[in-house]
Amino acid sequence: MTKKDFASPSIAESKNYISLVVILLFLFALVIAFFIFDFRNKKITAFNTANDQQTGAVADQLQPANAINQQMVDVSSDNNSINDLIKKLGKHIFLPTGKVTVTTVIDAEALRKSSPIFYQYAKKGDRVVIYPTEAILYDPVIDLVLDVAHFSAQPVK
Repeated sequence: MTKKDFASPSIAESKNYISLVVILLFLFALVIAFFIFDFRNKKITAFNTANDQQTGAVADQLQPANAINQQMVDVSSDNNSINDLIKKLGKHIFLPTGKVTVTTVIDAEALRKSSPIFYQYAKKGDRVVIYPTEAILYDPVIDLVLDVAHFSAQPVK
């Protein structure tokens, strides 16, 4: 046997081997990342579906008609008191645009019976600002957001 038979691989062959290993590791990492993100996406979708089913019921319980005085207005309405309320509220929280229902709490105890968590800090004179996707309990006297409830805009089937 000659010395040439036992020689180490050439530099070009070793670079090809290293390149092949790097490419295979990259593809392996890409496949693993896909499965991790796909699994995570499925968990988030399942959580959102369950959350939508729970929050749809909250939207139905927020306004017992016998306990709240309602005014249906548009945010761009000429009603200055409503616009002022929305502007004050907008300093505390990002608000959606569009139609809004502004209500005044008259009987806080009756509201607590229907939705105890959302109305736990409510008192007479507080305002409930309801958008299609959220309701905000606001105390205009101390200028404080008391609670926010998010819910699905579509009815639960």
